[in-house]
Amino acid sequence: MNPKDELAERPNFDVYVSGMNATVRMKWNDIEKYIIPGRIIDVGCGTGELTKIIAKKFLNSQVIGIDISDYFVQLSRKNTKALENVEIQKCDIVTKKFEPNSITTKLFSSVIHELASYKGYNREIPKKVIKGSFKELKPGGRIIIRDGVSPGDYRIYMWLNDKNGINELDHEKNKKLNFKDLSTEARFIRFCMQFKGKEWDYKTTKIDNKKLYIMDAHFAHEFMSKKEYVENWDVEALEEFGIFTIEEYKHILEQVGFDAVEIKIYKNPWIVKNWYEHKLKLFKCENGKLEEVDYFPTNIVIVGEKPKLATN
Repeated sequence: MNPKDELAERPNFDVYVSGMNATVRMKWNDIEKYIIPGRIIDVGCGTGELTKIIAKKFLNSQVIGIDISDYFVQLSRKNTKALENVEIQKCDIVTKKFEPNSITTKLFSSVIHELASYKGYNREIPKKVIKGSFKELKPGGRIIIRDGVSPGDYRIYMWLNDKNGINELDHEKNKKLNFKDLSTEARFIRFCMQFKGKEWDYKTTKIDNKKLYIMDAHFAHEFMSKKEYVENWDVEALEEFGIFTIEEYKHILEQVGFDAVEIKIYKNPWIVKNWYEHKLKLFKCENGKLEEVDYFPTNIVIVGEKPKLATN
């Protein structure tokens, strides 16, 4: 099965479980203060660990976790079975509809980018889901999105370490090697061969004795956001992590009718230290002069509230 066609199929569930559980506390810290108690929906609940934390915090709320994967639905039910206020449902996130004006909080944690990636990189799909969520929420209810964020399409110059692994740049030879054994530069070459998002290109240059790759910042970010997923690289390479910019997210929510409660972007310090430092650098170039710039934000948290006087 082509993994792009079916979100429910994952080749190595143990890796995903480990990754999800490792970040659950960070996700909780990002979203806790924005949750409105009552009827809370955890979209793409995965392992159920975040669902469990929410349910324990809000014992008087009904918490519903939904996921398309049989494996994760079973795991979520196992992890939340001791909690009477939790229900786990198997369903397609795109087509699932809750009753109008029935939800107090609808949470999308690392889900929005998958809705587009596994539906032909169609950005209209997450927009449709966000619009449907507005109808489902009670007046005063909130949508909470925590996900990747695109830096936009301006040009960036990127230096890549060619000494921290096998630096095979020939396409045919590169794709025969294990991804985790490749240098950062060679991983970028593999990324170029496999990433299936919108069309893009790059070129190379040499400035101040540095070999640099020139491309839109959006695609540099896509490589940076997934280059360390060595165990499930073939699946991760199919996902587009930063679907929207911060401005696009804000526009989408406001167009639907939400009031923006919070919009923040940040760099995960662990990712910066372990994924970026000594492995790659970013530059801008003006009049042939290089200037190093900060790494892109890794995440966005955006909270929209349905106006209390909303009629639909």
